[in-house]
Amino acid sequence: MCTTNRKRCSRPAISAGFPSLIARRVRRWLLALLWLPMLAMGPLAHAAPEAMDVAFAEATLEPDGLPPEVRRVQLPFRWDHEFPGRGGKASYRIDLPASAVPAGAPSVLLMSGVGNQVAVLFNDALVASFGTLGDSGYDAAKGNELVHVAAALHHEGRPQVLLVRTTIQRQRGAGLASVQYGTEASLAPIYRSQQNWRNTSAIVYAVSLLLMGGMAGGLWLRQRDALYGCFALAALSGIARNLDRVWPEVPVPWPLWGAVVAVCYAGHIGLIARFVLLVLERNPPWLVRSIYAALATSVTLACASFAFALPKLWTSGLVILQFTSIICLPT
Repeated sequence: MCTTNRKRCSRPAISAGFPSLIARRVRRWLLALLWLPMLAMGPLAHAAPEAMDVAFAEATLEPDGLPPEVRRVQLPFRWDHEFPGRGGKASYRIDLPASAVPAGAPSVLLMSGVGNQVAVLFNDALVASFGTLGDSGYDAAKGNELVHVAAALHHEGRPQVLLVRTTIQRQRGAGLASVQYGTEASLAPIYRSQQNWRNTSAIVYAVSLLLMGGMAGGLWLRQRDALYGCFALAALSGIARNLDRVWPEVPVPWPLWGAVVAVCYAGHIGLIARFVLLVLERNPPWLVRSIYAALATSVTLACASFAFALPKLWTSGLVILQFTSIICLPT
């Protein structure tokens, strides 16, 4: 009996009768996993009335290979949007009103999207550092940072001066997204909520992909069904990007780690598109070849993008993958 032909008249024995119902349920279960990120989404906490949001900062920007510039920037500020394909240094000076916290009370700063390495000074006193400036082994932009400021550092009757110094690596998503200033009672719940949203959901999804990929891989070893093998590869290749969102100290140097994450993400998208075709039992040769061609092209563009500091190449690869994936949707 032929077990590779997927026609109805020649299905393998495992696909006949009652096991066929089980197989269909497993396929639906695997497909439903793709919606897990949506199910993990929950309401985000907003700033409490006792906290203030910083809207602008006086920035000193020093991109590699370009003259430095000093200008007022609006938050959120994305370094990669301003200087694509370049690293450098940036300092942000912010004047905080003395009335933002009660006199003689400690305060906290809640910062997000700041990086890649950070030193925080409050009234010329170093209050926190995340990584070592210039050392690409740490990426503070992966999470939110809650910085405690002692009451003794506050100046009475005049604005408080916040200085955030950063070093940036190219194509790493650095900048300064937001700064909130207030009491610990007002900002600590927001910090915990953001941590749950940003970190916990990514970790849960990564573990789910690992478990489901392992289960699908086990089914493939027993049945040699391309559907299970494809899903196993798609799930396992999606782990790297989720870990990258919450792992600040990756033991792989940058930009090599960026290329690894990009290649894995390209594989994740391309293999999911192939998995959808297998589930729907739509396998026109031209579309299957298109998926593999798009995947190979995107992987090549991802490697070239990080090798030659050309972010648009990786963007082009993602566009090609997304367009090919849309074609695979049922009509």
